Order: sequence, then structure tokens, then C-alpha cells
Amino acid sequence: MKCKVVFHVSGEADVIIGKSIRSNEQAFILSNDTDFAIFPEINFLPIEFFDVNGQIGLGLSSFEPKVPENIVCGMVCADDITKLFKLPNRESLIEVATIAGNDVTRPVLIKYKEYREVYMARLFRISEQIKKNKAIENCDFFGLLMSKSDEFNQAVRHSRQFYALQVPEEDEPQDGSSLQIIFSNIRQGKFPSTILSMYRGKYWRRQILEDPAEGMPVAEEVMSEIRSYLYKLVLPLESEFVTEIGRTMTNNFTETQVTKISDDQFPSLEELQNNSISSKLNLFEKILSHKDSFDLHEGQSHLKVFGTKKGFTFLILRYFLSLNWNLNLCLTSREVYALIAWTAVEHNAFEYLKFNILPSSRCLTLQSWVQNLYRIVYAFLGNVLGISDEFPPPKELFTASAWVVLYTSCSSEKLVCPKHVAIEEMQKAHQCVVKTIQENEDLVKKIIDGFFSFDLTELKATDWAYHK
Repeated sequence: MKCKVVFHVSGEADVIIGKSIRSNEQAFILSNDTDFAIFPEINFLPIEFFDVNGQIGLGLSSFEPKVPENIVCGMVCADDITKLFKLPNRESLIEVATIAGNDVTRPVLIKYKEYREVYMARLFRISEQIKKNKAIENCDFFGLLMSKSDEFNQAVRHSRQFYALQVPEEDEPQDGSSLQIIFSNIRQGKFPSTILSMYRGKYWRRQILEDPAEGMPVAEEVMSEIRSYLYKLVLPLESEFVTEIGRTMTNNFTETQVTKISDDQFPSLEELQNNSISSKLNLFEKILSHKDSFDLHEGQSHLKVFGTKKGFTFLILRYFLSLNWNLNLCLTSREVYALIAWTAVEHNAFEYLKFNILPSSRCLTLQSWVQNLYRIVYAFLGNVLGISDEFPPPKELFTASAWVVLYTSCSSEKLVCPKHVAIEEMQKAHQCVVKTIQENEDLVKKIIDGFFSFDLTELKATDWAYHK
């Protein structure tokens, strides 16, 4: 079974989805977005109507998958809703959905006390208004508001086009500008769509699996500095910052302005298109080394010394260390060695799955932070520079089961072997870390240079014990 992925760079996602599957009786949309129930000729499947008899057993605390005998689902379409409210036609349903409050009209309507007290969340009352008056313009409160408020007037007109799947398509630039380059690369699957959002001045910080305790650092907040270099490349010349939206260490949800770096020597996105791979690699290394004191022009490029793949791993880990040595996560030397052993060589996931170890909060946090940095550097910066193909893909660096075992084997806390794991197996995993570090001594020394001394004495000393 294959899933077709279509890249769109303009227009509203709901409309694009609706247009692509309308009139296909076998297609349906599984979603919590009730807008799909208003679209013409669309089969809408609300999440709560999926597998109503619980044959699949979603949400059950079991590792054993259930094989369903059948799956019963409840479908909804615009005709069903029209009949439910006893409306004369689908156009009336669009009028009801519009003044009931959608993403465009609700922000305007909730400003008014009469709407909040008389109409909000009262669908049958609103439907009676439309049955009686036929159009929003003829309703007492809503008609008067349309005549007084240009904002609401435009919201109503847009909503009518939206629900009829007739929203005009956005014109795309054909002038070789940064915007056209971004559009073209997203359509080809080379840029993540987040790059377009950055260009337009917004970035939604990811919610990753990390320690949520009060006062603990937040990865996306800490890594905003590396994104400021990315913003220099993708923002239009007249824009100075991107508004980042998401969690911070002191606030669960806030907006933060992250200013692009000030460096006139950085090329624009248009200029990058004509740059050589080597110049792009040099720029990449310059960005990832901005926290280091050494000058790349005086010293030799680490991407040349170690090769692009191992050099990429060096740059990622050294940057990660600069973020978290004696600040933020406050890494220990044992944890650094475990991280290097995890990413420096490929691991067989199945070999580590048998351990079945429950990871600690600290273990998961470190993994998420490294992978989040990788996402910014590889998927964002690497793709914008057009050099991601030079670097190791995620499957070559990250094996979750291997990380949990390797981290546990090098824990800075008292080493306690899980009851169901043989001490010999855990010792073998620990030796894998020691061996990898020894075999990559030159790389390791470069990564930790200036942070702590290379000394495996503490790492080799282990005191395994079973739980009492």
C-alpha cells in the first residue's frame, strides 16, 4: 500500500484537501475539524466516530495489537447536517457555519457582547435565524454588523468561498526571488514547509519529549540562536526577525522575537543558488562553529579532516556540548561519551530491543535535544544550503533502542542493572561505548577540546549490581 504525497505551497489546506477528494465515494477525511462536514460532496469521519465498537482497541494499555473482525465507522456529510437543522439547502448551511463562528469570523464575533450572550454555541437558534431570513445580510444582529464592520464583511465573504471550495488560488512569483525559490523547493520536497513560515515571519516551536519540570531548560528556546543564522538566509531583506511561538522555561506559551544575525558577508537565498558545494559547506561549518574561538580560515576545516559525514557528526556534537556544558542540561563526561558512541557508528536496533529497558526522563531528554538540533541543522539549514545529501540521514545516526541501552550502561548515577537484564549483557553494552570511544579517539578529543580532558578511567570503572 502506497500513500501519495502532494506538496502545495499556497492556498488553505482544508480547501486543497476537499478539492482533491470530492466526488470520490471511497474517500473520506478522518479529522476533528468540523469544517469538512460543510464542504460539498465530502465524506467526513470524526475521530469519535472511528471504530465505534472498539474492535481495534485504541488507547488500551497493551503491547499486543488487536486484529479487528470489522471496523464500524460513522460518516457525516453536508446533506446530513442540512437535514438535521431542517435547512432548505446547502447554501443555508454555509450561512449557519459562517455566523456560528469559524477561524475567520469567530475572532471578530467574540468581541461583541450580544453575540457572546445570545448566539455563541447556540446552533439551533442561529439556524432558525437563517431559515427565517435566508441570508446573513437579512439577520438583525449579523446584517447590521456586516454593514458596520469591513472586517466582518470580508470574513463572511471569504467563508462563503471557503465552504463552497471556491477560494481564489494565490498567485506565485516567477521572478527568481527568495519566495519563488522557497515555493519551488517545497513543491519538489526539498524544503520543509516550515521554511515558508519562517520567510513570512513565524515559527512554531516544537513540543518535544523533554523534562517538563519547572525551571528546566527548553530545547527550542535554547536553540533559537542557531535558527537566527537560518533566518539571515531565508528572511526577505526588509525583515529583521521571526516571531517564535511556543513554550519557554518560564512560560508555557508565549511569543518571542528572534532577530536574524547581522553579517553582511552572508549570501542571500538567491545568491546561494549560484554558489559551489564547497562554499556552501564552508558556510555551514562557519555557522555551526560560531560558538568556537578558533578561526576556520586559520585552521583546517573539520569537514575536510574527518570527511563530510563524520565531520557533520563532529559539528553537531561539539555544538551540542557548547550548549550544555556547565549550563542548560549540564552534561557529564559519561553522557558525552555515550552520545558520541551512539552517533559515531551505526547500531543494529534489533540487538538492543531485547533489553526492554524503561528509559529515565534524563535519557529521553538528551535524545530529544540531540535530535531536535539535528532537525534544525540537517532538515532546515542543510536543505536551505542544498547540502543535506552530503550528510548522514537520521537512520544512520539515531537508533532509539541503542541509545537507551548505551545511556543506561554509562549512567552517572549508581549503576543498577535492571532485574530482567543479565549483567553480562549490560557490561557488553558498556564495553561497546568504551571501544567506540577508543577507536575514535581523534574525533572524541576534538569534540571535547576545551570542555574536559580525555580520560576513560572513570568511564571504564563500573560497579554493577542488581536491584535489591
